[in-house]
Amino acid sequence: MLTALPEDSLIGLAFSGGGIRSATFNLGVIQGLANSKLLHKFDYISSVSGGGYISSWLLGWMEHQQLGSREVQSQLRNEQIPLTTVSELPEIRFLRNFSNYLTPRKGLFSADFWTFLAIYLRNATLTLLILFSAFLAFIILPRVVVWIFHALEVLENGFKPLSNPSVPWFLTSQFFALGLGVLSSIRAVNYIGLNMTWFEPDSPSIDKTSYDGFSIPQRVQSRIVLPLLFSSACLSYAFLWFFEDLYLSTDLWWEAPLLGLILYTLQWASALVVRAYKLRKITRDGRPAPRTGPKTWELLPCAMFSGAMTGFLFLPFGHLLHHGGLPIQDQQHSLWIVLTFGPPALIGMMLVAGILHIGLLGRAMSDDRREWWARLGACLFLYAAAWLALFSVAIYFPGWLSRFLNGANWTRHPITLSGMSLWVASTTYGVLFGNSSKTAHWIPNAPWSKKVLHYLGILTPYIFVAGFLLGLSVLAAEIFNVVVGERFALDPTLDVYDLSWRLLPVFGASLAATLLLAWRVDVNEFSSHLPYRNRLVRCFLGASVPTPRPFQPFTGFSSKDDLSLADISPTVTTASSATDGRPFPILNTTLNVVRGRQLALQMRKALSFTFTPLHSGFARSQPGEANWDMNYQLTSDAGPPRFAKPLRAMIKRLLKQQSEASIRGISLGTALAISGAAASPNMGFYSEPAVGFLLTVFDVRLGWWIGNPQDPAAWKQGRPRFGFAWLVRELLGLTDDDQRFIYLSDGGHFENLGIYELVRRRCKVIVASDVSQDPLYGGAELRNAIERCRVDFGVEIYIDLSNFKPVGDPPRSGCHYAIGNISYPADPSGEGGHQRNGTLILLKPAIATADPFELRGYPQTNPQFPHDPTFNQWFDEAHFENYRALGETTALAASRDIAAIIDDVLR
Repeated sequence: MLTALPEDSLIGLAFSGGGIRSATFNLGVIQGLANSKLLHKFDYISSVSGGGYISSWLLGWMEHQQLGSREVQSQLRNEQIPLTTVSELPEIRFLRNFSNYLTPRKGLFSADFWTFLAIYLRNATLTLLILFSAFLAFIILPRVVVWIFHALEVLENGFKPLSNPSVPWFLTSQFFALGLGVLSSIRAVNYIGLNMTWFEPDSPSIDKTSYDGFSIPQRVQSRIVLPLLFSSACLSYAFLWFFEDLYLSTDLWWEAPLLGLILYTLQWASALVVRAYKLRKITRDGRPAPRTGPKTWELLPCAMFSGAMTGFLFLPFGHLLHHGGLPIQDQQHSLWIVLTFGPPALIGMMLVAGILHIGLLGRAMSDDRREWWARLGACLFLYAAAWLALFSVAIYFPGWLSRFLNGANWTRHPITLSGMSLWVASTTYGVLFGNSSKTAHWIPNAPWSKKVLHYLGILTPYIFVAGFLLGLSVLAAEIFNVVVGERFALDPTLDVYDLSWRLLPVFGASLAATLLLAWRVDVNEFSSHLPYRNRLVRCFLGASVPTPRPFQPFTGFSSKDDLSLADISPTVTTASSATDGRPFPILNTTLNVVRGRQLALQMRKALSFTFTPLHSGFARSQPGEANWDMNYQLTSDAGPPRFAKPLRAMIKRLLKQQSEASIRGISLGTALAISGAAASPNMGFYSEPAVGFLLTVFDVRLGWWIGNPQDPAAWKQGRPRFGFAWLVRELLGLTDDDQRFIYLSDGGHFENLGIYELVRRRCKVIVASDVSQDPLYGGAELRNAIERCRVDFGVEIYIDLSNFKPVGDPPRSGCHYAIGNISYPADPSGEGGHQRNGTLILLKPAIATADPFELRGYPQTNPQFPHDPTFNQWFDEAHFENYRALGETTALAASRDIAAIIDDVLR
């Protein structure tokens, strides 16, 4: 904030998102404000996405040429133009030349188009290789699990003497697996006991560190859920010994409840012993004992009865393992059957035992503890379902497909070819249109064609994910056809001794390729962000470089275009004096919180993250806390190290510091590109995990991973050195605000007008240019901003947009701007001032009756004017000039009221 300025006189200018449409319209707004001598009176300029394009152009102009806002304003007014001088400033002429900033020279055979396409294909290929090799290893993993258990049998055979094929029972692989499974389950149940004993987080008998060691969700997953899943796999394998040698599943039925009683009682008895030991230690230390919940004499008998009753389920479970449970099964005791269906079945038995146990305890267990048990059961169910789905797809699908096609070659079969064609068509539709305005929103009264598009937009990502995994499964089978043999690959129900060690090198190669590529391919540098940023910088910051602009003759880019955001100062020092460098910039981006801990953000899925020359970061409200949790760091301290430390100094010397590594902190170009990163897998309110999966695989990733300002070391590091884990978070929609690195995208994914941060700073006057795509003038983005300000700051904004709606034939709007009131609440701390009112002046692109003839006539050539779709980022000269002229007309129309309101504030 500009703390030197009195709060009652702060004046803010906001430019909304909208891509090149917003940039060109707001260029005209800047010219109109300059012609009215108002530009220098703004303290802040807050921008989002396309609005950030043009605000960065203005800031770059001031910084590159060391001009104050008054000097820029004077040049924009063009008060005296000699006849021999071009009327348009070179800074604006450059923008006009590069209005098609992504591919300046149009045409299918232009070098600009093919260069951009080549960069995208290169980066997309590298990203796809990382994900492909990772998913291939993931699909092979079930076969590796089966092989590991098979290796136990091979090891057991090594102990068999030649004269006697049997080995002692304590040397059998099943006994070893039984021991591992029982120990793992006992460990898990011990942690369950700890959670039941120390249930309350504020218990004086335990410190917070120890409590968090077993109670937080991550610890419950790692110390209870995963050990139980591992135990179920080991016990499934071990129970083959019981069912085969002791005939428990067929003859001696009473051994089934006995087995359940022993296992379940052993687990809980050990947990009660651990609990008694810890309680005794607490008593010796003089600390108060916690409320332990059910007593030992209640828990243990109930556990015995629950285990015995659940043990009867071993009879159908044994049938599943002993006979396969499938009519196509010829071999008994197949490890494929055991390890595919056994662990989910055992998890189900654990859940049944837990249900009986809780029911028998009755009122002895409190309701809040039963809630904990229900959540644990849900986690176990999800893991069991995921296990069953993964093993079924990875192991059984290729065989099922082969039998369905009657053994025909699937690569030439009409069914598979047509299915693949439909999958490719669906995926293409999902990438191109799955998140467009035609498919993203449900409109009840829409025609059936739009409803079909809506449903297709929802379904295509899921179709892609399913097809992607099934295709990898078949590919893995084909790989094993080469390295192992076709019988093994396509018929997993064969005897386990058909397993081959050759699958391990395939798995290892896939894993090694994933790690190598993820280490060398930077998660930011090889996304779609860099080519997008480079072209934005060339257009909007290159326009502000003094002529002649030096550039590389082959590419047209220049290292002189970009500059450090931290170098932009409220005071600009010229050769003669220090001049006013306002407006102070705020570049708005979105911190994606798709899977955060705050449930209130489940709809927003985002927080506001800002870049300014002084500080960058975000603020959030914490449950139960009255004050904002401020997470900001110096912008000049931000990364990024572009190279590994041993090479960095040498690379800088070779490049003579002419790289981003020489920029202090974050660059203005990076900030403006992040603010305009509309197409991203995680998009705040618009995030959808399946869509994010699709966009990540195809590298439609304009967002940026950056160090979390909560962690100064991460902030200075700038970006992840090993990006695989963060790429997976992006893929699965697991971004949040507490991890070491956070994911930023377009500021419009949180609030698209840019007024949110001006309201946070309690600006007295806010002039907001809303160039969002709003042909019906319903003000959806404004409504969103008003709701955010009311919920987060207690600020009410009142404004009427009815005069914007066009009427008549041809349709004309009644105004270019509207004036509303801002009601700021009083700050009880006394630091934020008394309760007072502010003014919001909203500018919108609208065609009025009094507008110039050419503006009123342009809709006949372009019916979408002045609301061209945002995905159209290729503006020709007519687009550029008409939007610029409309912006200037709008600003001039509102200038008298803006001047009067500002003068009243500054008086």
